[in-house]
Amino acid sequence: MTSCARRKIRSDELPGGSRVSSDIPKVAVGRHTSRVSKVAIDGRVLVCVLVVGGLLTLQASAGLNAWKIGYLLLAVAALAGTVVSARWWLSTERVGIATPWLVSAAAFAAVLVCSFAVSRAHATPFASWLRDSAAYALFAAAPLFGLACARSASRRWMIVALVVFGALTAISFEVEWLARRNLLHLPIDRIVLPSGGLTSALFALATGFGLAALWKRWWWAVGAGVVLGLFFATGTRSALLLLAVPLGAGLLAGRPWRRTAAAVLTQVLVAAAVFLVADVAVIVANPRVPIDYGSPQATICPSSPVDSSGSGCMTVLDPTSNGLNSRLGDTAALFSDPGSDASLQERLTQTRVAWEAFLTSPLVGVGPGHSFHWTRSSKLEVDAYTLDTPLVYLAKFGVIGLVPLLLFAAAYLGLIFGLWRRRSEARTEFLAICGYGIVLVSGSLLGSPIEDKGISFGLALLVGLGCRALISGQPVSADAIGDQAGMRAALQRLLKPRG
Repeated sequence: MTSCARRKIRSDELPGGSRVSSDIPKVAVGRHTSRVSKVAIDGRVLVCVLVVGGLLTLQASAGLNAWKIGYLLLAVAALAGTVVSARWWLSTERVGIATPWLVSAAAFAAVLVCSFAVSRAHATPFASWLRDSAAYALFAAAPLFGLACARSASRRWMIVALVVFGALTAISFEVEWLARRNLLHLPIDRIVLPSGGLTSALFALATGFGLAALWKRWWWAVGAGVVLGLFFATGTRSALLLLAVPLGAGLLAGRPWRRTAAAVLTQVLVAAAVFLVADVAVIVANPRVPIDYGSPQATICPSSPVDSSGSGCMTVLDPTSNGLNSRLGDTAALFSDPGSDASLQERLTQTRVAWEAFLTSPLVGVGPGHSFHWTRSSKLEVDAYTLDTPLVYLAKFGVIGLVPLLLFAAAYLGLIFGLWRRRSEARTEFLAICGYGIVLVSGSLLGSPIEDKGISFGLALLVGLGCRALISGQPVSADAIGDQAGMRAALQRLLKPRG
């Protein structure tokens, strides 16, 4: 028998005859192309591009540079990947989970597109609009990255990613604030983007594990206390609002109450210990240097616990005393004699400026990137595109900007209620999402937490973790989750000789 005959017989044994053998190279190329496309829309890859790129490139000055523009282009490409990946969520079983997030993102996108025309009408430069609106676009896109991550990543991967990224930003955040207040100078300036928002996401996750987990629960509670103590060690009084996270999550955790109370108490005691250690370190490292808040050298810095960039800061703030305790101790004087507190008076001035800007255009606002001007009590004129007031968002986007915020709140509450219905299986995710919601609300009382890029990074990972918990019990096809094993098995059955 000739080789041609042998090839013909072998070809005839396959379904479809010789046409299958001629299509083998096409199948191989198609399989390779499919593998590349699946990697390109893999949620783990997309989230790493978003978070790692942001932590490395956004820690520079507030201006635009080549690195930031390159990161912006990569983030847009990654966003396109999340849009392609979002089709997987539009099935019958999962459409209810993804639709609120998709609608919220679309509403934010529409408002941002309109804000460009508004900013141009107020003579805002394009670079200023792009710099400011990028933070809001990142916040709008964060849930889409979370959905992509929930599709591809495991629960363990998202937890490890949040712990690693959160720990890096926590260290950088602490170093940044200690240097900004001239309390302690370390050999390193910063590691990555000093984000209180991403650090808060780690704090919420550790709190959830400390209250709900059975394995290594106390280690998580201690870790949450360390993170809380680092917030206190920045000397920022608004960090006291973060106490609402363990308290609120503890109430939601419910029974057994004794174990819940013990976990919350552990966090508070560890946080107090970390604060005292930092206070002693500051006293040893610094002599007593009083500050004149009325002098031009005093810094106007956002003091929200979820702020990262310090936009609007002009100089370094000198320590008020020989320790951190007096800084937080001023909280009592804040209520007894608010007129003597320079920080509060500065916030009131900025609130008035934001309200006046809102009244000039109440429907659509003055647009992102708008330059706000005001004069301090020391006659120092200040010019900044962000303000330490919750009215800054309303001033920039007007009443119409409240629509995407309400849609986002509805989507977030929908995720919380979905996890609450499955709290027996996803108790940790439920408590972590609730804790992060408390962070967002407390940050909104003092400013616009959306302007902290780390808030968006933490939101992407926590939304992914929560959505992953909601779909963990649903049957998912091998092709839907990108598993190549099912595809290979189907091809082998197709090519298996008959008879």
